Amino acid sequence: MVGPHKPGSAGSRNRPVKVTWQQGASRLFNLVIGLLNAPSPRPTAWVVENIEGYSGQLKSRERVFHRDRESLRQLGIQLSHESRERQDYWLLRPEQVFLPDLDLSETELQVLATATQWARQPVDSAMAGP
Repeated sequence: MVGPHKPGSAGSRNRPVKVTWQQGASRLFNLVIGLLNAPSPRPTAWVVENIEGYSGQLKSRERVFHRDRESLRQLGIQLSHESRERQDYWLLRPEQVFLPDLDLSETELQVLATATQWARQPVDSAMAGP
């Protein structure tokens, strides 16, 4: 009989785990998506009024946005900033969050596709249930 495996042990790899969002993670995700999809830089007021997850008084929402920008910076995502007419504008360029196109050979693509299928197999079968 096989007992439970300790996290990080060889037997715990590729086993499904319960994933929970940390508080504020969905707001950060919404911020990234909202600014990536923006056709032009957005003022702070637009961000805190239109991005899901900002609530409360305007000053409170602006403080949360300031903390979110710092959180993203610590994750390696730097928002582009410009000031005009005494307002701050924000934009997230795709090259700031996405890897550049990889120039892989056909063989390398096949190896990557095979590895992806292999890595997903235990999770997919566990999610399917009995």
